[in-house]
Amino acid sequence: MQRGILEEDDFARQLDMLQQLLGKKVSLREANSHEEAPAPSRDNEAWENRQARDSPTFTISCPSASIIPDPKLFGEQEAKVSVAANFSSLGAGEPAGGDFPFCPWKAIQAYPNMFIGKTNKPLARPFFNTILEDHEWDFFYLHDPQKPNEPPHLLVPTEQFEDFLCSVNNELGIALTIPPGINRKKFCILFSDQSVPQPRYLMHSADENSLRRSILPKISKVDVQKFDEATKAQRDVFIQSVSRLARSTESTDKKEKAQERARLKDVDRKKMMERTQSFLGLTEPASSAAPVFIGMDLEALELAPHCVSEVGIAILDADKVQGVSPGTCGSNWWPFIKAHHLRTQEYSGSINRRFVQGCPDAFNFGESTFPPKHELVKNIRAIVEPYVRQQRNLIFVAHDPRQDLKFLSYIGLDIERLPGISGEIDTQALHQVWCDGGPPRSLSSVLSDLGMRSENLHNAGNDAVYTVRAMTALAVEQSRKDDAARRGEAYRLEYTAEFESSWE
Repeated sequence: MQRGILEEDDFARQLDMLQQLLGKKVSLREANSHEEAPAPSRDNEAWENRQARDSPTFTISCPSASIIPDPKLFGEQEAKVSVAANFSSLGAGEPAGGDFPFCPWKAIQAYPNMFIGKTNKPLARPFFNTILEDHEWDFFYLHDPQKPNEPPHLLVPTEQFEDFLCSVNNELGIALTIPPGINRKKFCILFSDQSVPQPRYLMHSADENSLRRSILPKISKVDVQKFDEATKAQRDVFIQSVSRLARSTESTDKKEKAQERARLKDVDRKKMMERTQSFLGLTEPASSAAPVFIGMDLEALELAPHCVSEVGIAILDADKVQGVSPGTCGSNWWPFIKAHHLRTQEYSGSINRRFVQGCPDAFNFGESTFPPKHELVKNIRAIVEPYVRQQRNLIFVAHDPRQDLKFLSYIGLDIERLPGISGEIDTQALHQVWCDGGPPRSLSSVLSDLGMRSENLHNAGNDAVYTVRAMTALAVEQSRKDDAARRGEAYRLEYTAEFESSWE
């Protein structure tokens, strides 16, 4: 539309006032134009699109010259029309002194991620990327007297953000607004009580450089004094408003941090899988210093103080399997696993039944031993000692190691300080890599997913052996899966007669 009687900014502002007056969206088109605005997509439709679709809209045909419709034509009721605040008379550091809402600048920067849907976000994002270049702002700052040494909060009048959204809407034919309900408080924060500190004027900015060059002042002694002299009720209201400034991007910050943590965990899991495959010689020739895998599982009594009643240890020397084909799920390597089952003598008559069904008497892979509790750590060290003397590289293996490490600490053994320990493998994490994500699964579920039968779980000795078997299976199957992907073929888990016979 051409510039006519009014400048474009004045026209947009008055159009916005008309929309507020009517409580409906108003769109303008030239009288000879029959082009309709594009209909919003109903796929993944954001709330701003639904709001635009469901609300009645006035379309006003007008010639190219700007015409401001008379609100009286649309009803007899009178409406209060707010006049845009003028900050040209304010000097740097002067308090705002007006009863109008402010919007945290951080909330504006976070708006696309928090409140624009997938359909409109790519369209609107460029406007936010150049928000300082294409729009003028009046910046204010506000210190928290309770934290005088922290940087102040940066604010702009909410009205200016609404004008910005209106300009984006006019360009794109969409209906971005400040969200309703509780989220509106993030963008409309009042500081109307003159008895407490007010936002102070910083500068008028028309480009990014001017804001970058601005220096945020230190807290005013007057503001500190005002806060100290205010009543408790006045201070409480002020503190609540300041807390909204601090929380204005809280939800998006938490979401982004959670996503980043999940991404880093996924990277760590994939690196763990790559190390495991390398240790086993699956991705590259194993070095002369092949590691020794020390698999462990601990069982504790269900009742407090949760004394350790069983320790299972399963050892696989990677040097012994060099040159041996792994077979399905690494089953050709399973006969090389050495198994140990230690039952604390004092608790050998106790069996867990409340949360899991224990079976301490059903060790599948040899004979159990019964050291007294004061010699439990000594017996564990004796099993590992030959590999320590050989100065072998030891890798600790467990299924979700947190509990096992905690119980080892209870009995006085810090496995991470054991001589030769140089790494840790979590079969729960390996399983998540093999499954391309998904929630963590129990050992029995992992074995089931791999097609591996298991008997007498929750016996520490058995669980330690099954954990090491699961490690080999996941590493071998992930290698097969990667090979299939490189060839462009579908991967599926295959069973052989030899694999089935490995359980007998």
